[in-house]
Amino acid sequence: MSGCPEAAGTRACLGPALAALCLLALWPAAGRAQPPPAPEPQTPEIAPGAAPEAAPEAAPQAAAPPRFLSARVRIRELTEAGTETHAFQVQKFGNRVRMEPDRPGDPRFTPETLYDYDKRESYRLLADDRITFSYVIPLRDRVLAQIEGLMTTPPEEPVYRLEVNPDVTFDGHPCTLVLAGFPSPLGRIHALRWVWEARDLDGQPVKVVFPQGDGSVLIVEYLDASGAPFDPARVQPPPDRPVMSGF
Repeated sequence: MSGCPEAAGTRACLGPALAALCLLALWPAAGRAQPPPAPEPQTPEIAPGAAPEAAPEAAPQAAAPPRFLSARVRIRELTEAGTETHAFQVQKFGNRVRMEPDRPGDPRFTPETLYDYDKRESYRLLADDRITFSYVIPLRDRVLAQIEGLMTTPPEEPVYRLEVNPDVTFDGHPCTLVLAGFPSPLGRIHALRWVWEARDLDGQPVKVVFPQGDGSVLIVEYLDASGAPFDPARVQPPPDRPVMSGF
């Protein structure tokens, strides 16, 4: 998905991170001299923009209870041609998300778009008719949502997480700065990015800096973020409307 709901699926941001931003190198494994010779520890191969070797968190992990988050999200994409900015209001309850863009969208629909990343469906509501259209969320958009902090990685999937600084702040939130990514079975770390995890919001991301493979940088900021509860019905399709496939 992109920075605004109308452009969902138009950007694929799955390139590896830039090595220049990480400034980290692989550490060679030390050989062992004693007989019988033990195998040298294997250093996992890490894609460009790599982090030092570190074991990903164990999987499967216990599923965390769903958490509330409300914020104004600003997404900036820095390229050689300039900066493109999108902004929208977001409400999250677990992996159910409601987005309302700052700019006007298609007048045939209500402003909000709903996402259920666990069900892999998004929803648009017709403004004049009592009908909800559902759309399949492509895999690339689910991965991008995890990169941008809109979706929590499923507990059965491994994650790479390395704490860099336990005491930073963003927008008034005390945060832990981490390097995060997706480990592959071959030992590569993909989509390596900097993440500010707000400790006062149960570790939810409030800022993400993702250097992309094409040389651009994606910056996602959750401004005025709050974990105050709201009516969970706001992130679900209205129960009195029929849901029809949008395709």
